[in-house]
Amino acid sequence: MLGVLGSIFIFVRNYRVLKQLFRNNVITEGAGLRIIEVSNSRIACTFFSTVFLGDQLSDEQKEQILSHELVHVTQKHSYDLLYFEIFRILFWFNPLIYIYQTRISALHEFMADAGVVRTVEKKTYYQQLLNTAFNTEDISFINQFFNQSLIKKRIVMLQKSRSTTIAKLKFLVLIPLLMGMLIYVSCTNELNQGMGEGVKVSESEDFVILHVKNARDLTQDETAKRNEIMDYLGAEGNPHTLVITDGEITSRITVNSPSKSERSLAGSSDVPFMLIEEAPVFPGCEDLASNTDRKNCMTEKVAEFVSKNFNTGLGKALGLKGVNKVYVQFRVNATGSVEIMGVRAPAPELEKEAERVVLELPKMKPGKHNGKEVGVLYSLPITFMVGEGE
Repeated sequence: MLGVLGSIFIFVRNYRVLKQLFRNNVITEGAGLRIIEVSNSRIACTFFSTVFLGDQLSDEQKEQILSHELVHVTQKHSYDLLYFEIFRILFWFNPLIYIYQTRISALHEFMADAGVVRTVEKKTYYQQLLNTAFNTEDISFINQFFNQSLIKKRIVMLQKSRSTTIAKLKFLVLIPLLMGMLIYVSCTNELNQGMGEGVKVSESEDFVILHVKNARDLTQDETAKRNEIMDYLGAEGNPHTLVITDGEITSRITVNSPSKSERSLAGSSDVPFMLIEEAPVFPGCEDLASNTDRKNCMTEKVAEFVSKNFNTGLGKALGLKGVNKVYVQFRVNATGSVEIMGVRAPAPELEKEAERVVLELPKMKPGKHNGKEVGVLYSLPITFMVGEGE
């Protein structure tokens, strides 16, 4: 608001200076044009249909200047400048407004000069521009004939030839370019489309974040979005970690995408563990009623089984140090048996050990989806420490 008030103050101050110019003698009026002679001045400027000329200008100068100012009058250049004055008040903080207004003002002068040299010899007009003393009021919404910073540009512009029609058509290339930019910046990330209220997804290089209201109790929309993201993460080349957070509680789910060859081995009816309607039942989890409880039970039982049976001593024997990770992708097929889909580890020996342990998992009751027994894909990260704090 202070910026707006300051801009209004400057506008009013300039308007008062302009009103003082109007108090001078009117020497000509008619046919939509009024010429006012400003005493003791060499001023030359235009405001709408009024031209201000200093009484110290010579008759020859007045003639050339009047030809120039008449272009401003007939083409109504004052409307453009006043339009930007309003924008300067409302958007005083935007530097592009000031830059654009300066460019428009310069363009007006170029256009007016081009109109003058149709009837006046260029050499004479150059001499007029260079020899005239620079004396004018600094008002941003009037077209000023004498503007020292513009003189050189105006002379250079007078030397240029008019662009051909073909050259102008080249600017049409900007139209599809601008349209493409607008479409690009207005597009929504595909993960954010169709979300319910309070569900927000952001994506980085390594993971996807699902922002929810309550991480302990997901809404129907949030659950649907989580399942959609898990399916998205199953595609090769996508981030493999889903982070669910409400700002206070954060949980991470790691999904290891199978390679193309691994996916080709899986049946077309296989369903990721996170999306399965009825999860496989691990021995000892039969009495649990809900699918969520059976999933959690299976996750805990698999982790417990692997922890007891995986030979972490291999890490020390192989000379490994620190934290080591082995990723196993396996499938609980439609009969409840476990099949290895793929293993990634720092050493072949660890891959073989992971395969051995996973294949020793007990047979389970197969999972169901849409009422049919299907294969269920499961991603298992195995992390162990070699060395201090083992």
